[in-house]
Amino acid sequence: MLQNLTIDAFALTPDVLAALDLFAAHRRLARCKVAVRKGGIDAAIAHYAGSVTPAVLILEDEALDGLDRLAEVCDPGTRVVVVGGVNDIHHYRALMAKGVADYWLRPLETDPIIEATDRLFADPTAAPKGKVVSFWGVRGGAGSSCLAQNMAWLMGEHGHEPALYIDCDLSFGSSQVALGLDARQTLADMVAHAERLDPVFVERSLIAHGTNLKVLASPGDLRPRPPVTIEAMHLLIDIARRLAPVVVVDMPRVWTDWTEQVLRLSSEVVVTAWPDFSSLKNAKALIETLDAPLKLVLNGLDFHKRTQLSIKDFEDTLGVKPVLSLPFDPALFGEAANAGQIAAQMSPSHKVVKQMDGLALSLSGKANHATERKSPLSLLSWRKA
Repeated sequence: MLQNLTIDAFALTPDVLAALDLFAAHRRLARCKVAVRKGGIDAAIAHYAGSVTPAVLILEDEALDGLDRLAEVCDPGTRVVVVGGVNDIHHYRALMAKGVADYWLRPLETDPIIEATDRLFADPTAAPKGKVVSFWGVRGGAGSSCLAQNMAWLMGEHGHEPALYIDCDLSFGSSQVALGLDARQTLADMVAHAERLDPVFVERSLIAHGTNLKVLASPGDLRPRPPVTIEAMHLLIDIARRLAPVVVVDMPRVWTDWTEQVLRLSSEVVVTAWPDFSSLKNAKALIETLDAPLKLVLNGLDFHKRTQLSIKDFEDTLGVKPVLSLPFDPALFGEAANAGQIAAQMSPSHKVVKQMDGLALSLSGKANHATERKSPLSLLSWRKA
């Protein structure tokens, strides 16, 4: 399945428009953001004037001079695909000389163009992309942020290179307080200035917490801000994936177009729930809406022993077995938070930390990784590897 791509298409003829609509609805693109519009190169140039271009731009247009004008508004990393009806090698070479990534001949068929899109990113010399793991709390106080911070720390330790943690709760994010940080640049600066987003800007905004964790903090205040856009978040996460082997996204408990899209683009979604009816109802709604496998963590077990729902209640209702069931342990997490540290960092031998460590191994894909410590690598050195 193709993942985490933004794909925009502009069609001039009804047949190509219909074919691209089928392409956009294909199950292999379920984790991609695909938009199909009417028009050719001129429409694309007008659309992207002053805005970010997608990972893939598909154009039904063969005007070579239009490609020169498109280059003025097209970001360097965008793969441009031209759709046309001229079956001629000289025409193909002229398009390639203009920087076009591929040429698709009409009529379009869904499966071949899906495969062609996949091949656009099959360059073995391309930089690797990290795994995105999003954490979502289905009710307030479920402990999702605390779990996300611990998972990010543990995954960084297992990989022996920095994991990247993004605190996406602009108003109530806890990262600065919980981790003892003083961030000059925060997520708010990223999403408010999407036109400035590039790897250098993002990396300069990260704060190191220990050796193997980099943090993009939330401002955690109530100042008014422009709305967060899907495009800004998608670009930010795409850059983050190129900077680190694993990206942990701590999601706010709000349902908007951009939060839904980030969850759909994630490699893994970890849902944190309290053992009560409210959590069960909300977890069921999330699973049905996303229609994708999720990893369920039950937190706060035995806080209300007489009234709490059982693990079996969640399994039977959701059809999902919890990957982790954590007891209520306020002392462990409270002491760590007061010290501006992560529980896994402060008490690595604690039984709850050892439980979380097993999940971190699974999420990072390092379950069978050798345990010998390597020299720490910078984020950019991993990208260049």
